[in-house]
Amino acid sequence: DNMGVNLCTDNDVRFITQLGKFDCEKQCPLLIGLKSTDKKNEILDNNKKLKDSNMSHISVVSNLTQQQRVEEKKLNTEAEQLNQNRTDEEQKKLQISGGRMSRGTENDKSPHRRKRRQ
Repeated sequence: DNMGVNLCTDNDVRFITQLGKFDCEKQCPLLIGLKSTDKKNEILDNNKKLKDSNMSHISVVSNLTQQQRVEEKKLNTEAEQLNQNRTDEEQKKLQISGGRMSRGTENDKSPHRRKRRQ
């Protein structure tokens, strides 16, 4: 609700499992499998809304393998380097920073935009 994502456990969630041993003193991470990559992307796109809410202690990340994390880091590094080498005019357009996209104006398009992993 704080993220503005309508998630129905019957229609959208494939499974939920707790990772690690149960400890009532600690909060354990949950692994949630979704039926749709569109819903996953919607959740990840709205994740930043949790930061300024009463749910700021919760974080949401993609569950990637070690190889996928290495590939993601390499792609982010390449995008950051390409963004740094842009002209002043290009700097006003879209750019990727730390996996996040920022926009100059509505009509600008970035030459170095990385697609989210499906």
